[in-house]
Amino acid sequence: ELGPPPDLVTQIVVADAGGGRYRPLYWVIRYAEATVLDRHATAWHALYLALGILAAWLFYLALSAANVHGLPALLAGVWLLVVPGVSSVWIRLGPQESLGTLLLLVGALATARGALPHSWPGWDWMFMLSVSAAALTKESFAVVPPAMVALRLLLFSLRQGRRSTLSRRAVAPGVAILGFGLVVTAVAFN
Repeated sequence: ELGPPPDLVTQIVVADAGGGRYRPLYWVIRYAEATVLDRHATAWHALYLALGILAAWLFYLALSAANVHGLPALLAGVWLLVVPGVSSVWIRLGPQESLGTLLLLVGALATARGALPHSWPGWDWMFMLSVSAAALTKESFAVVPPAMVALRLLLFSLRQGRRSTLSRRAVAPGVAILGFGLVVTAVAFN
């Protein structure tokens, strides 16, 4: 018989961790969704459709900020929504993949904007927070930081020259998310 779910702390610390999982941010978001949306299936579907459209738009913006303009950037956003196997993030897979994908795209946009000369330092914080948050939505996102750091260093090199790749501004946020990713990976896959 189905009953009410355990309280949030029990879900994160006991139920999820007891099953070998580590997704605290996912559960915080999921409980908030359940509280707001309740049993309204249409609202749940609308929310995930909106998240998919937002992710496609973020993908387009991130690519544009990385100097991939026009049709290729537009097609990448469309690809995220309609190509079988990719679109399953919004249709078939659990909501943690949708949330993690959205957060990684925020990180990609932040790193592309942060790599511009004289950019706002807040982009570095947004990069660190969004990629770290993605790692807390599903364990598999905890192993993504090395690729995000490589993207960051590549964009700094392309936008500001090779010397900038080793600058504190380019490296420090990357080291932070690598460390965070290692800790989350160790906790999740212990």
